[in-house]
Amino acid sequence: MPWEDPGDPASIAAGHEARTPPSPEDLALSESILVGDESKSITDGRFKLIVRGWLKERREQELYDLLADPNERHNLIDRHPEIAADLDATLAGRLASREARGADRDARVPEGLRSQLGALGYLP
Repeated sequence: MPWEDPGDPASIAAGHEARTPPSPEDLALSESILVGDESKSITDGRFKLIVRGWLKERREQELYDLLADPNERHNLIDRHPEIAADLDATLAGRLASREARGADRDARVPEGLRSQLGALGYLP
């Protein structure tokens, strides 16, 4: 199927519904770490935001409509900055929440086990 703009009436008529805010259960998060860089992505099932350079001051973002463009060939970041901003805020919130939960979880690990897991690279 050729790529279609998700905001185009023809795209909506072809079955690509307008975006509705996803519930937290519908979001998926992924991460990858490359040498000197870290990338993260989040998807609501329709749109996928990829953030490269998470640890850097200048981050690069890509936004894809997975229904209209499942091969992720057409970056929509300039056409739909509001969707990217929503997903970026959700991603940052999810990561902050996870970090907070992780800190609590790590505090409950006995010190002997903590040092063993640290030696294996599982904990800092």
